Amino acid sequence: MTNSIAVPLSEAKTNLSSIIKDIRDTGAEYTVLLRNVPVATISPIPFEASSKTRTRGLLAKYADHELRSKEKDAFGSAMRSKHAHTA
Repeated sequence: MTNSIAVPLSEAKTNLSSIIKDIRDTGAEYTVLLRNVPVATISPIPFEASSKTRTRGLLAKYADHELRSKEKDAFGSAMRSKHAHTA
């Protein structure tokens, strides 16, 4: 288990972009403190999980492209009906 870097909430809010970049670049884990009490952990997502959870890619083999086109047309028709201006 890696050592966590403790950071007060006010510092985490001020430097969130830098903290996220550090997590991305080094894999560091941060513990956010509120009045010196740990309340949250910010940690990197494991590479395997982040690259394999793309829903579109995982579910593509189950896609019915003809049905998708019909659903898209039906949605467009419903939105046009809903927002049609009547005089």
